[in-house]
Amino acid sequence: MSKSQISIWGTNYLPKILVDTIEEKGYEINSVESEETVKNHDVIFFFQESNLTTEGLFDTTKLYEMVEMWGYCFENGISVENKTFILCCDLNPGDTKKIHEIMNPMNINVCYLPIHNTNLIPPRIPVGTLNPVVVSQISDLLNKTLFESVHVFSMTSLSVEILNLGLSQTKLSKNLSLINYKNTLIQSSVSNEYPLFESFLDYKPQIEYKEDVLRNKVLSKYIDLHGLPNNVAKNIVEEKQKNIEFVVHEFLKSETPKTTSIIVDGLCYSESTFVDYNKYQLIKELITLGYLIVVLEDEEFIRGKIPLEMSNDFGKNIKFYKKGSSVDGYLLPL
Repeated sequence: MSKSQISIWGTNYLPKILVDTIEEKGYEINSVESEETVKNHDVIFFFQESNLTTEGLFDTTKLYEMVEMWGYCFENGISVENKTFILCCDLNPGDTKKIHEIMNPMNINVCYLPIHNTNLIPPRIPVGTLNPVVVSQISDLLNKTLFESVHVFSMTSLSVEILNLGLSQTKLSKNLSLINYKNTLIQSSVSNEYPLFESFLDYKPQIEYKEDVLRNKVLSKYIDLHGLPNNVAKNIVEEKQKNIEFVVHEFLKSETPKTTSIIVDGLCYSESTFVDYNKYQLIKELITLGYLIVVLEDEEFIRGKIPLEMSNDFGKNIKFYKKGSSVDGYLLPL
């Protein structure tokens, strides 16, 4: 398949690692979502920003506008037969099936490929579809285009949608919540594919993103809607937030001037690069209040990706120094 046959919609919401891969391979990142794009391309990857509706589910308004565009093309004589629509955004469980049922009569292939999720790193990628033929097509496509030697795992679309949500459990919660997440899945309709879930849950998380929090909320909502025992992460996340609020409250009682640097000794868990969720959220709270944060960490960590991302997010309000450095300020007792 030539590079001109592939289009990528929603470029503003691609993970940087994926953008770099696409550009390195020489593919055009096409942000124009139009009938001409459908007409001129055989494979279209779709990304969109993760936002929630007032009901607590992912907002798929933009996605369904794209589905309507496919329908418009079909009704106006533009050939869509055997083209492939690859959904790469956060979805609610069941969304892929709904879109498949709309587009299948038009002979359009649909699958869910959550490569937007930074917790899923090639060469192991799950693909969710109701059409087994699509799996081999996607595997061949990925191995010849974006990645090298990627191993595609075929699962039902519902399974991959829930897996996409549940991966955040290993970031947002401790082992107890992850176990609860697994137990909840065993009781659900995707239990036959449970062994594949575990194969994707063994990874090393780094910094937590906004999307992880949203996925956690949608997962909790899905469990509630289906009457399953909901002890997955809602209460744990709330408890973490209460703990952060308590620490900030106690700190403010010290009446430390905002001209004073606040020193956080260590952002990561010991002997690893896992970011401590509580410390990270606490830093955000204090920066919001107008304080300058100084993080003391290992030199190797400081040269890595996470400090760069935090510097981009918080600008001059955060600095990183090597552990053991002499820094004036208030050492936050954590």
